[in-house]
Amino acid sequence: MSVGQAMAMVVCGCIVIGILAVLGGWMGSHHHVGFTVTSRSSWGMVGAFWPVLNRVLTGCVFMGIQMYWGGLATRIVLNAIIGPKLIFMENTLPASANVTTPNLICFFVFTVMLAPLLLVPPEKLQMPFRVAFVMITTVIVGMLIWSLAAAGGAGPLLTTGTTQRGSALSWNMLYGLQSFIGGWSGGVLGQSASKLYGQLFWNPFLLLLYIQSNPTASARAGTFFAGLGLLASQLALCIVLNSVSAGMDLTTLFPKYINIRRGATIIMIIGIAIVPWNYVNEASTFITILSGWSVFLSPMTGILIADYFIVRRRQLHLTDLYVGNSSSAYWYTFGINWRAVTAWAMGLWPLLPGFVHAVKMTENYSSWDNLYDLNYFLGFATSFAVHLGLHTAFPARWQRGSSPFEFGEKGMLALQSNAELDGSGIHEVVAPTYNKASRAHGMSD
Repeated sequence: MSVGQAMAMVVCGCIVIGILAVLGGWMGSHHHVGFTVTSRSSWGMVGAFWPVLNRVLTGCVFMGIQMYWGGLATRIVLNAIIGPKLIFMENTLPASANVTTPNLICFFVFTVMLAPLLLVPPEKLQMPFRVAFVMITTVIVGMLIWSLAAAGGAGPLLTTGTTQRGSALSWNMLYGLQSFIGGWSGGVLGQSASKLYGQLFWNPFLLLLYIQSNPTASARAGTFFAGLGLLASQLALCIVLNSVSAGMDLTTLFPKYINIRRGATIIMIIGIAIVPWNYVNEASTFITILSGWSVFLSPMTGILIADYFIVRRRQLHLTDLYVGNSSSAYWYTFGINWRAVTAWAMGLWPLLPGFVHAVKMTENYSSWDNLYDLNYFLGFATSFAVHLGLHTAFPARWQRGSSPFEFGEKGMLALQSNAELDGSGIHEVVAPTYNKASRAHGMSD
């Protein structure tokens, strides 16, 4: 792709991400419940553990990757302070390790800095997060200006056309778009590249480390402040984007044993255990990881949005989201909504052959790879349509209607059963879970 085409894909990706973020966050902002709870309405009280577990695994992988970037940012700062002794430190690890000795040391230095911050409540870190945002924005703009000045302008980058034409170019543009969306904001890092000094650098960390190979006073000063901004941003991302959110999900899986702090710590430990440097040494590998997660998560997004906005018309029985027995309106069959499971499987299976090819880097291109190039859109659309179709053909009890949250151990199905037994109708049943008005509203369909 040309620069103009690549930027167009980035802009389109940002628009799609913004729309999905609004739709996905609508339930939380209007009903004041999180993802782990709202998933129960579409997947069932037991089935909801599956999308939550998938999000935990995603958080673990990206936690490890962000920690590795944080380690590189730490090395940039320490290189600027210590100088040649660290910059030119001998690597004692074999090539098969996929990491150098100084990078590994700085990775664990970053981990030591991050660990105590996980114990601080996120609401008390609002001001540091704002400072980190200003720092990283300044660094990005500063690096852009410096890069243009050092290279004598954009050079042939802006004027170079595409190297492909026709369908090959179209598929590559679509793949770039869905890779960006699949990786969300993290995809920005993997899509950028800068060519200076005759070498290609696909991320700013490697560029700054290369600049430090000529450790002049000005180079050390400039890279110190740039590295400091990158370090602050990685600390913020590790806390907000990965450890806290995935830690909250873990509390849902094991509420008796894990709180948010313990969950965040576990996520950090798993992030170390996956040896993240194996996934980020090459731009192509990193982009494959970003795109690959879409295979599993995009169908879940389609299910969530179809279920809430169309199947339920933005109506929820809030108390039933916390009732873990067959009286809940969201118990379905043994706690699992088979419609959601079927929709997820239908959105997933066409993408698996292409996903396997991408992971194995198979050179033989097939129609399965074309489907994989569209994995986010195809997975989302297929699961969206199947989930909606199954709920239309086989509607669930209490599929529509709403009722407020009140403390109780019985859901709407129990109230209906009581009403049928005494012959009085659900509008007259007195139960501790719902008041009369809420029950009447729940019967709206």
